[in-house]
Amino acid sequence: MNIKSMMVLFAFLWVPISLKAEINSDASDSSIGKSPLIVFAPAGLGVNGMSAQDVFQADSAIGKLPVLSVTDGPPPRSKGPGLHFDSKKRFYVYSDRRGPQNHFTPSGWMGDFRDIEVNDASQEDPADGSTCFKVTYRPRWSEGFGWAGIYWQDPVNNWGMKQGGFNLSGMKRLTFWARGAKGDEEIAAFSAGGITGLYHDSGVAHLGPVSLTKDWKQYSIDLSSIDLSHVIGGFAWAASATENPGGMTFYIDEIRYER
Repeated sequence: MNIKSMMVLFAFLWVPISLKAEINSDASDSSIGKSPLIVFAPAGLGVNGMSAQDVFQADSAIGKLPVLSVTDGPPPRSKGPGLHFDSKKRFYVYSDRRGPQNHFTPSGWMGDFRDIEVNDASQEDPADGSTCFKVTYRPRWSEGFGWAGIYWQDPVNNWGMKQGGFNLSGMKRLTFWARGAKGDEEIAAFSAGGITGLYHDSGVAHLGPVSLTKDWKQYSIDLSSIDLSHVIGGFAWAASATENPGGMTFYIDEIRYER
């Protein structure tokens, strides 16, 4: 199934389900200053054998195929709250825990959402600044889908039914640093945009699969041909149980849009 067909299904199949997020009790949501204890997942996704790859294909529904480039590093590893915020050149999704420059909230838990644990204040070798975002995925098929993922949304829990989002026109790329705890962790796709609904994203870019290494690498997605005039789904990832049968832990840092 191609991404356009999948996104049509996305609009009709999601059903909000609240749950206690398995999030570090000391880790507060950096976008709104309080712990994101209630999250919503589009429970309808994953039906009819749909996999994580079906949800986020290595494709773009608008414009040319985005280009993924990878920088081997080394990461900045500067002290303090990450790279200096320049609103004209960078628009951050995540820099550091409670970073005043952060936007969007990792509230859109999808698929087997009970198989995910996150810590937005991990101090385990951040790429830059004092913290990074840690994800642990233990594929227990808790909802029966065989995949899981998270969307960073604006506002919280926005699956296209709330006004919000940002006009990011002029931004040319989405960059982020990522690494696996052991290496060979398989991410089905990373995404920018793609949420449907009444107040849907204006564009979408999906890339993957990506095989992580145990060393930090910076990933860059070309968004120069993507309509970014209304972005409510700032960033997302999805991973499948099939590709990670023993589970995995990975880290993300310095997620930002750049000119």
